[in-house]
Amino acid sequence: MRSNPTVYQGLLRRHGGGLNTRSLHIGQCAVGIFTGVFPPAVLCYTVRMDITETTLDSERIYEFPPYSLVKDTIRLPDDKIATRTFVTHPGGVAVLAVNEHGLVSFVRQVRHPIGQETLELPAGKLDGCERETKAEAAIRELREETGLSCEDIIELGPIYPSPAITDEVITLFFARGLHAGTQDLDDDEFINTTWLSMDEIRAKILSHEITDAKTICAFAMAGLRGLLRNGVK
Repeated sequence: MRSNPTVYQGLLRRHGGGLNTRSLHIGQCAVGIFTGVFPPAVLCYTVRMDITETTLDSERIYEFPPYSLVKDTIRLPDDKIATRTFVTHPGGVAVLAVNEHGLVSFVRQVRHPIGQETLELPAGKLDGCERETKAEAAIRELREETGLSCEDIIELGPIYPSPAITDEVITLFFARGLHAGTQDLDDDEFINTTWLSMDEIRAKILSHEITDAKTICAFAMAGLRGLLRNGVK
């Protein structure tokens, strides 16, 4: 690793000059990742400012159940007025289901907005029934899309797949103790199923064959919780 304080000072002047009203903290920082230069003393800054947005008005400008297109008028931290347009969503679930051989159940389907076939975990929307829990929704979606039932289901946690344009929350689950059955697809659903090993999943994520965000997040979260010991826990 090279050390060049002059190069670093130039970097600080370019990127730190506008931070004179913000908090700067000394610490170990990865400036060298961007410059290839690792100075002996590295300044690492943390930005702290008021980022609060206050909603002044909210208008539903288009309804297409179960979704709505909403335009909010907001006040920014500097008192300027702006708008935020987004889609409301009932929420959804996705299931990482692992069988006794350490294989994971996947589905293949065409996703019209991106114009291509995707390889992803079984998933679906919450159906709006207040009596159905998220875990029950996950079990239902797993059965409908793959025909599988499970003896055990574990909640991994929620994710926001695209919070800039939608309030959708997808709750991820891990299922095991699987039993085969038959699909129960909606009239407009055409879904193929397949099984992948953990090594195949890793390879397909790295090769970008699997690009579905909820699938990658579920795989990461299950791994962080120690649920993927060679595919079986």
